Amino acid sequence: MADWEAIEREIEQQIPIDLVEISLRYGSGCFVDRGFSLWFHNVFHPIYPSLIRYRRMVAEADLRSDRRDGFRIDEYNEPFPIGGFADGPEEGDVSNIFWDMNGAKEHWPIWLPTPSARLQHFCMPLTEFLVRAFRGELDVDKFPKPFVDLRFVPHEGPPETGASA
Repeated sequence: MADWEAIEREIEQQIPIDLVEISLRYGSGCFVDRGFSLWFHNVFHPIYPSLIRYRRMVAEADLRSDRRDGFRIDEYNEPFPIGGFADGPEEGDVSNIFWDMNGAKEHWPIWLPTPSARLQHFCMPLTEFLVRAFRGELDVDKFPKPFVDLRFVPHEGPPETGASA
């Protein structure tokens, strides 16, 4: 856990245990199924602190322009990036998945964009969200329905979709 605590100090932010556990269990890579891919920022990857600094810089610029990833700023509290996903090769649409850092980190809601340019909220831990979404128990707008051949594909570098860590 010393590495995790050092990373938290470096990025000046607590990291929810779910993301740490996913990083420890899976490392770098993504869940894939028929053109869909979902990756998580691996907190132990060497570029993770740089990624968080970059995301903060983008968020600050968006605050100045009153926009964030195409959404109105009033939809956000303080976002913390979890990872990203691409919902099909024909669309080429890469979206972010993140927590709204409101309250205790164990209770941060998960937010995802929808095709209607609104945010979809899920108030549950990340691991519960993933299990329920992959089983088809949650209606996640940009996720396949149903998952047919879901699997985890490890890799050392960023996914081909352009995501980092």
